[in-house]
Amino acid sequence: MSISNWQSARERSRYHFDKWRTDTDAVQHLGKFIGEWQEEISQAINDARPLNWSNRREGTGRPIGDVTAEENDLITAGADPNNVIRIMVMLQDWEPGQFLMYGNQMFDRWRAGDIHTFDWQNLPHATANASLTPRPMLVVTGVKTQETRQLLTKDINIQL
Repeated sequence: MSISNWQSARERSRYHFDKWRTDTDAVQHLGKFIGEWQEEISQAINDARPLNWSNRREGTGRPIGDVTAEENDLITAGADPNNVIRIMVMLQDWEPGQFLMYGNQMFDRWRAGDIHTFDWQNLPHATANASLTPRPMLVVTGVKTQETRQLLTKDINIQL
């Protein structure tokens, strides 16, 4: 039996894990991409197969429900997990029933092109889509460089 992301994070995190305390600063808004990519998103959605916890590790050799796989992959590649950043780009406007959760802060009502990050090493996080609409999102994970740190000090607004 695997342990949940929340249980695993509690052991190695600086997060408070107080369900009665309201988090208001869990998400760092970075900026916005402006452009038209809906045709490409529609094609990706049409080509996609359903993905969930029971099948996301198929073909990887990792056990189903392995919540540490991504961190292990980073360590195996020689990256310091404390120097890794995860950036999300929302590819379509939010629909009721779609959400991300960072700590105990619900993140919703995004617009296509919104860019954000969060302290993924410490904040327990989750996502769900209970809507009738796919929720495409680009997740970029990589090692922070000095250039990355400088870029993150200002709003990112890019016309595509």
